Order: sequence, then structure tokens, then C-alpha cells
Amino acid sequence: MIVGVADFSNTLVGPPAVEIYRVLELLDPEEEFLSGYAEVKAASDVSQAGDLCLRLDAAVMITLVLLSEAPDPDLAERWIVRVRELYQGLKAELLGLQSAQ
Repeated sequence: MIVGVADFSNTLVGPPAVEIYRVLELLDPEEEFLSGYAEVKAASDVSQAGDLCLRLDAAVMITLVLLSEAPDPDLAERWIVRVRELYQGLKAELLGLQSAQ
């Protein structure tokens, strides 16, 4: 059973859900990958706000990479839009709004 993830490339230590959501946000994983995490309870217990927060973490991470470590202005701009979208969704979820504008 997976109980944690240590990601030294991003100096990340946390529950498996963090890494799972990075994969979900950045890639389109196949069922075989996801079935490998079938016993990770944390991933299925994530609230809507938690889902948005974990996806926002992944989107911010890749945006920073595309703006600094591996510059790609066009792709970075698309991820900036995604960061804003996730931020607005999280804001709405946390404030109990139907939609944030």
C-alpha cells in the first residue's frame, strides 16, 4: 500500500494524492496507471476544493517550469489560462459561490 510520495525533483513530500493529481492535470493517464493507485484511499477521498487545489498545484508547477526552467512562452500562456480557471473554481468552491467571475 502506498502511504506517501517523495518527489526530490520538486522537493515534494506529501500524500499520494498530490502526485496522482499532478499526473491527472498534466497528462491523460491510461486506466492501467490509475489501477496502480486503486488502493490509495486519499485519492478517492479528495473533496471538490481539494481536487481543485491539487490541480492548481500541478498547473502552477508546470507554468513556472515553462516560464523559467524550460521556457516556452506559447505553452506557458495556455497554462496561465488554466491556472486562472482553477483559481476561480477554487475561489468559488471555498466561498460557496455558483460561479466566480
